[in-house]
Amino acid sequence: MLDLAPTTASSFADKGEGVGGGFVAPKPTEASPAPPQQEASIAPPPPKPAKPNAQPKEAARMPVVVIDAGHGGVDPGATGVSGIYEKHITLAVARQLRDSLVATGRYRVVLTRDRDVFIPLRKRVEIARAAGGDLFLSIHSDSIDNPKTRGLSVYTLSENASDVEAGLLAERENKVDLIAGMDLSSESREVTDILIDLAQRETMNLSARYASFAVGELRREAKLLGRTHRFASFAVLKAPDIPSVLLEIGYLSHKDEERQLREKDYRAKLARSITKSVDQFFAQAQKALLP
Repeated sequence: MLDLAPTTASSFADKGEGVGGGFVAPKPTEASPAPPQQEASIAPPPPKPAKPNAQPKEAARMPVVVIDAGHGGVDPGATGVSGIYEKHITLAVARQLRDSLVATGRYRVVLTRDRDVFIPLRKRVEIARAAGGDLFLSIHSDSIDNPKTRGLSVYTLSENASDVEAGLLAERENKVDLIAGMDLSSESREVTDILIDLAQRETMNLSARYASFAVGELRREAKLLGRTHRFASFAVLKAPDIPSVLLEIGYLSHKDEERQLREKDYRAKLARSITKSVDQFFAQAQKALLP
């Protein structure tokens, strides 16, 4: 839901006028009075045209980044080798990422959950759309039987999953406000399906673009899984109008990686890297809007 405008607003301060004035005619002497018709006529200088009031441009809308801490409440997610639950790791990362993004002064940040509570997957997407999200980041960690597997990965929605979802989105109740606030209920089924498909494909392209920035930054601070950018049909990635990425920040089944994820300093490094990737994503989006 990228709706960016140029962020610089010109403001001008009137420069102070220098102190000055006209000249003063010498006082005529009694011996040589000046003829009345020859008296110097000293008129004040014509007033300078008033400067138009500089009206500041309307402040640009800050991009909204929605951070989704995976699992929560009765859904603990994966369990680490030390017994820690994924739901606690993801919430800790989400909070640190929120603080990192807010500190830039460039984003409004919304958390789908800020406490240990269960939220259905579809509800998370609804929260993002209700907030006017421009980027959706879902934070997860994994656990598998192989204790040697480690590394961070980034998921975006797959083509096949998108095609299935497009069919569901074509239902009447999903047509309103689906594409940039347009009510498509008066359009034919064929036109509606085409518009929805185009919107989803553009969203998928933007999701993949962000994923590339995320991989580029995270590789500086974390070990990456092979084929780092992957595709899957995660329900939380199915907002048709919000670029969405799921970040698997590591394996809780790997002893060293779990230890890192329990460390605040390491999570802060991840948060800084993700913040840089968000900066790059929106900077490129803004350039695309410039003439």
